[in-house]
Amino acid sequence: AVEVVRTIIVSEVSTGCVNGINTFPYAEGFENSLGGWTQSTQDDIDWTLHTNGTPSSGTGPDNAAQGSFYLYVEASGNGTGYPNKQAIITSPCFDLTALTEATFNFSYHMYGTDLGTLTVEISENNGENWSAIWSQSGNQGNAWQKATIDLSSYTGRTIQLRFNRVTASSWRADVAIDDIRLTDEIFVVEGCSGGITNYPYAQSFENTLADWTQSTQDDIDWTVYANATPSSSTGSSAATDGSYYMYVEASGNGTGYPNKQAIVNSPCYDLTNELNATFSFSYHMYGSNDMGTIALEASNDNGLSWSALWSESGNKGNQWFNVSLDISQYVGGSVQLRFNRVTGGTWQADVAIDNARLTTLLAARQDAQQTKTTTTLETEEEFTTNELTIYPNPVKGQILNVKLNQGTINSYRILNLYGQVIDSGTTESQIRVDTLRSGMYFIEVFDGKHTLTKKFIKK
Repeated sequence: AVEVVRTIIVSEVSTGCVNGINTFPYAEGFENSLGGWTQSTQDDIDWTLHTNGTPSSGTGPDNAAQGSFYLYVEASGNGTGYPNKQAIITSPCFDLTALTEATFNFSYHMYGTDLGTLTVEISENNGENWSAIWSQSGNQGNAWQKATIDLSSYTGRTIQLRFNRVTASSWRADVAIDDIRLTDEIFVVEGCSGGITNYPYAQSFENTLADWTQSTQDDIDWTVYANATPSSSTGSSAATDGSYYMYVEASGNGTGYPNKQAIVNSPCYDLTNELNATFSFSYHMYGSNDMGTIALEASNDNGLSWSALWSESGNKGNQWFNVSLDISQYVGGSVQLRFNRVTGGTWQADVAIDNARLTTLLAARQDAQQTKTTTTLETEEEFTTNELTIYPNPVKGQILNVKLNQGTINSYRILNLYGQVIDSGTTESQIRVDTLRSGMYFIEVFDGKHTLTKKFIKK
């Protein structure tokens, strides 16, 4: 007789972390303690609990965002704190199994030179694998910034979060975090209000900042000027549009340089009824190679947080350059822009801005053009007899309901802000949108004669 022995191999299946936080809202301010957060043993350096300013000059916060303490990474020490040194700190387990909505908020401070990166990562298998869900790099100015991350797609699971900090090539790069919160709701921050509603918009700073404003959270101001700047071998000699422009005077060791920040804020741009938007401007960046940086940043939460849209550094020569940026990701809401200038290590670094413009394509104009290009047998009255209704909008769940006030829907398409078709098909009244990422989309519905378009937001 032959005895058959069967060996059953049970593979270990990775699951989420256990024994974690299951009561929300959760808050951690690191008040002289790491709380439930832990230092990684697989990185190069640690995060440090601290109060008041960091030891290094020209970098790091002066105090906490809330309370008295915060966490930061000290970048000092060639071969110790930089270059390319990693510091990771990991959250406790968050049990989101009973939640349907979740938001992660925190404050961060990124001020200095060649700052490297700060990334938030998430794990669903007890730290075996990590995925980036937020990242920031570069000088964000000497002020605490706010970040908000929607975690609703991770509800019903257990997760861990971690801050992954990697330094670059400078010791002047102390990055800090504070005031961490995880709430069981969607955190919606309203955009700015009371701003520009008619486009095209143009501003050439003709002897005035007009509707632009100086920041009170920087070191020095922008100056409205005509002709050449006072400093030799730097700056513009004349405006590129009209007679005036605005610039940052870098003269004065300890006054205009090094690492002095100058921010000027645009008015609020109301893009609620727009289909696309383009912001253009001219810049002049002539002087030393150690010019520092100039960045254009955007905020859709009334200035709580800013995202870089464009940046430049170094000597670009004695000429004006033109920049045109598609900012259509902000249509359907409101947005504010700002120029964030940080000087380098010399006075020979006057940077100028002129000829700022924002242009759009109104939804009404596009509808009118669609009307004109339909068959000549149709009248405008015939074209507008049917009406498309969609709900809920914004849509948080899996289903977007669609309805015509007459007739039936033959087919539909969903497009992103760049006009790319990401879904299509046929339906009578409902479309599944659970696979869409959070953002703004357009739905086109064909009723057999006409295409009707609506804009919607996926939460």
